[in-house]
Amino acid sequence: MSGRCCQIRTGVLFLGFSLGSFELTLWVMLYTFRAGLREALGYSVKHEQDLAVASLVITIDFIVNVLLICGANKDYSGRRKDLRRWGWMIPWAFVYGVNILGLFAGSIVMFYSFVGAWKTLGLIPLFLGVGVLIGHCCVIFFIIEQKADLEIYIMQHQGQNPGSDPNSPS
Repeated sequence: MSGRCCQIRTGVLFLGFSLGSFELTLWVMLYTFRAGLREALGYSVKHEQDLAVASLVITIDFIVNVLLICGANKDYSGRRKDLRRWGWMIPWAFVYGVNILGLFAGSIVMFYSFVGAWKTLGLIPLFLGVGVLIGHCCVIFFIIEQKADLEIYIMQHQGQNPGSDPNSPS
């Protein structure tokens, strides 16, 4: 059982690091090439609104990715504190649930809005959404597993307080 948990933990940590890196890279590309991107896709905005929205989304995603990594990180002290951090991963599940819906909606909009070969760009958010959805299922499974392990750990150690041992010196 612990081998499977370690594999899922490694996958969850990798997911947090890779999504954070990927999104930051996309933001830098948007910031650097925003004029060319707007011209190629044929849209215009006032007051850099697309950059502001992208910055807000990336900031929120970065914060929840850090929470995911901190919540999934292993506690090597032997005190099993990693089991108590399962709640840190729940904001990631909510935010990326909304992100997945946004990716699928963006894909549909791209399929209907773009003309000709540009429609194939709709496959990018579709495939990214499917990949994140698979990772989302793994994170949810890991959260449930950590919560169940915490409950088992608490039940096993419930009556074992250091001060409650009658043989300990007072």
